Amino acid sequence: MTSRFRSRPRAVRALLAAMLASLAIAAGGLGIAAAPAPAQIAGPKPLQISIKALKFTPSKAKAKVGQTVNFVWQENVAHNIIFSKDQKSKTQSKGLWSTTFTKPGTFKYQCTLHPGMKGEVDVTK
Repeated sequence: MTSRFRSRPRAVRALLAAMLASLAIAAGGLGIAAAPAPAQIAGPKPLQISIKALKFTPSKAKAKVGQTVNFVWQENVAHNIIFSKDQKSKTQSKGLWSTTFTKPGTFKYQCTLHPGMKGEVDVTK
């Protein structure tokens, strides 16, 4: 009876890992992938973009392939981050949302709740 209960956390972890892998594969065609858990982050130090005073700071950022970008809400105003219809944050007024770039390019994003609130990340090798 005890061993039956011990195996469930492993099954849950395996299911979560499979779900995260599926999400990363689905987003891979966009050159963007969901950020791995902090213990698994490798490569350059994460880049932070602040959301405050109805703007992204910095609005133009440079990142390397494999680098994670953390968007941090620093005001209690609802915003979203939309790179594409398939790569976007939920609408929220606090917290953090991360994305990792898997290929080079210029990736533009915006908050659809506030016209003119835009930014871009230039990703190089």
